[in-house]
Amino acid sequence: MPSRSPRLACLGLALLVAQRPSAARACDDGEGGPFQLDEAWPADGATDVPTDGVLLFRALSLAGEYPVVAVDLAGVPVDGAVQYWSPGVSLWRATAPFAPDTTYHVAVTGAAGTTELTFTTGHEPAALPAEPILGEVSLEHYRLELRECADAQVTCDCGTWRTLDVEDRMRARVVLPAPPAPFGAFDFVAVELAPGPDQFPAEMVHTQPWPTDGLALELDFGLVGTWPSEQVCARAAAIDPVGHRVDGPPVCLPIADINTPPPSSPAAGCSITPAPAHPLALLFLLALRRRRRQRPRPDRRSR
Repeated sequence: MPSRSPRLACLGLALLVAQRPSAARACDDGEGGPFQLDEAWPADGATDVPTDGVLLFRALSLAGEYPVVAVDLAGVPVDGAVQYWSPGVSLWRATAPFAPDTTYHVAVTGAAGTTELTFTTGHEPAALPAEPILGEVSLEHYRLELRECADAQVTCDCGTWRTLDVEDRMRARVVLPAPPAPFGAFDFVAVELAPGPDQFPAEMVHTQPWPTDGLALELDFGLVGTWPSEQVCARAAAIDPVGHRVDGPPVCLPIADINTPPPSSPAAGCSITPAPAHPLALLFLLALRRRRRQRPRPDRRSR
């Protein structure tokens, strides 16, 4: 892997800016407008609901407050708590599993008021989700601009961006099929990258919601020239809200020229000057010059 040391001084600030959240992201800290219910699982009137004691609520917006959820059994409150599950989806988990063959009442309160529903449990906990199969995996080389806001006053919406540097990076594009049962569109997927089919270290896990708009997931996996093998392997894992996880088969592709750095060029906005002469060489030159000045000149009168 070629050395990048001449650019380290120039990249130091740029990398810090790239890792720092933008002003817009800093203002969007998940405390958006009040929760607005879009969909609930189980739906009103559902039967044979698993007894795990888990309910899911999808919001109209990805950024919103948690809903207020009250669950009761024949008027007796059921203990449980709301927690984050995925962007736009909140999870309510009961303190104890639901009773089998029992009808529960739920009240979900948000910005638009209270939505009420009932469901009836079955006799079994949730089954394992189906094994997820990757529909398509491709690799590409792309250029990432490291930018900072150039506005005089930084707000949540930056009007002008200043490019500090450009990085040559690699990414994988992953297309997934429809999510498996039992939680339908609420399923979660972990897409992992590894140098080999049996090497999926925990730090390479990329957990994202299962896409419902048909778009591919884009997974960045580092600077060009840093991948540790000649191939990239991806694997999807279905993870349901109960905690079940099922790994799909890995798909491996040769990384080929994607991992080859392009010809080096000076970093944007940086100037690289030649390194100064070695201190010992400078001392030698100074001593030589002083010696020349002290050498006695011939006496012209003696001729």
